[in-house]
Amino acid sequence: IHHDLWDYDLPSMPTLVEINQKGKKVEAVLQATKTGFLFVLDRLTGQPLFPVKETEVAQSDIKGEKSSPTQLFPQSPPPFTTQSISADDAWGLTFWDRKQCRDKLQTLRNEGLFTPPSVNGSVLFPSTSGGSNWGGLAYDPDSGLAVVNSTSVITSQNLVPREGFEGSDDAQPKQGKSIAMMPGTPYVWIREFL
Repeated sequence: IHHDLWDYDLPSMPTLVEINQKGKKVEAVLQATKTGFLFVLDRLTGQPLFPVKETEVAQSDIKGEKSSPTQLFPQSPPPFTTQSISADDAWGLTFWDRKQCRDKLQTLRNEGLFTPPSVNGSVLFPSTSGGSNWGGLAYDPDSGLAVVNSTSVITSQNLVPREGFEGSDDAQPKQGKSIAMMPGTPYVWIREFL
C-alpha cells in the first residue's frame, strides 16, 4: 500500500509455495491482503509472477494531505472478495433496516477501493478487518488451490477535528466503534461498523 491511510497493513504471514508457471516450477510467496488481493511473488527476487498495475485511485479531500495517486492492483489471480459496495447493495433483516443502511451509505464518500478518509465520512470496504486478516491462507500443492478465509465487513471512517473532540458525542464509546487519536495530527479517526 502506498501511503496507507486505511490501516491496510499485511495482517497475516506469507505462504511459501511452488507453482507451475509456463511449464516450470517456481518457488513463490503468496500474500493475501485486507483489500482482497492475492499477490504472487517470486520467492528469490520478490518480483511479481503475474502483472501488477499501478491504478489511479480517489484522492484525499483533507487540506494538506497528499494521498498516493495510484495503488497496486494485481491483474491475476482475481480478487478473492468483493471490493466495492453501493447503496443498492444495502442489506437488513427488515425493510426499515435496509432503508437505514441504504440511507447511511448514500451519505458517505464512496469511490471504491481506497476511498480516503474524509471529514464528511467515507466507506471503508473491505474494512480493516475485511479481506484476509489474521487467518492467512492454506495452499494445496497437488491441486494448486489456495484457500483463503475472507471477511466482507463494511465500515464507515470519519476524520473528526481534534479541537473540541473531548466531551463531544463523537468521543462517546459505543459497540462497533473504534477511535484512533492519531497524535500529531489535527484529526481523530473514527471507524464504525455499518
